Amino acid sequence: MKTMMKVLGVLFCVIGICVSVLFFSHYEKSVQYTLEKMQLSMYNIRTKILHPFPKVSVLMTTYNRQDLLPRAIDSILTQTFKNFELIIIDDGSTDNSKDVLMNYLKNDSRVRVYFNAKNKGIFYNRNQLLDLARASYVAIMDSDDKSLPNRLQDEVDYLDKHPNITVVSGQVLAIEDETEMITGFSHKEGHMPIDLFFKCGLCDPSTMFKKDFLSKHQIRYDESLIVNADCVLWRDIFFAGGRFGMVEKPVLAYRRHNTNGVQYYSAQIRTGRAQHTALWEKILGEKRNVIEYSSCVKLDWLKEINREKKWFSSDEIDNAKERYCAEHKQLQ
Repeated sequence: MKTMMKVLGVLFCVIGICVSVLFFSHYEKSVQYTLEKMQLSMYNIRTKILHPFPKVSVLMTTYNRQDLLPRAIDSILTQTFKNFELIIIDDGSTDNSKDVLMNYLKNDSRVRVYFNAKNKGIFYNRNQLLDLARASYVAIMDSDDKSLPNRLQDEVDYLDKHPNITVVSGQVLAIEDETEMITGFSHKEGHMPIDLFFKCGLCDPSTMFKKDFLSKHQIRYDESLIVNADCVLWRDIFFAGGRFGMVEKPVLAYRRHNTNGVQYYSAQIRTGRAQHTALWEKILGEKRNVIEYSSCVKLDWLKEINREKKWFSSDEIDNAKERYCAEHKQLQ
């Protein structure tokens, strides 16, 4: 009996020690977490104090891109235009992105950083970033691309000189993932916004737009979409009366890569087709299997609708017909 009591005593002692260790370990982690949150808040408040009136809010969301992040962030921090804030949301990264971001946060007062405990998706984060933005102009930046040095200056100058323009973008250089070879691709100013009726029309991280216009018309990214919500945003802006402009020079080096996986690109194709169908059914006011019709035919529809809507000049539609019908003939 005495032996049993001794064994139970030792057992309870061990259990007590284990519980104490777990309690203090949890307490220590809780204190550390609280201190990190306080430090993060202090750095973000510092930005608001030292830079109370930024002209541009650059918005970036990232997930597991520790290797590419420095290249993207440095391309913003070294811009010739200086009056901006860079707001970044890390979407629950599991690599060392947090350490990379904290280093930039500590060393540049224009940087604000926020961390999600779990992954919530790019377009949820874009909406959060829009709410956090303090400037009248908003520039989109992806964490795997590189803004060219004069990008912000060129786009700010364009919007300042063209008060009727809501969204400005620029030409884009494509960087192949493996070879680093640069090839050019771009949209010309005269091609927008008609291109929105046939494809996305804009390279999202090359854009800058007026935040007040989106707020006035309650335009947001569609968080239910995994891909292509940016394309929907541009169309919503157009139908709300927004106008588009183009800087006729490269503003961004866009990284082409296949790291998103087959599921992502399959979803992109499916979503793109569904959005294209919904767009044209909205314009036509009736159900129609628009995928079966060529862009050349759809431009004839658009020409008829435009007689009432007056979205475009006759020259704009004629030029679009020349481009798209020529592409259609090449595919036949």
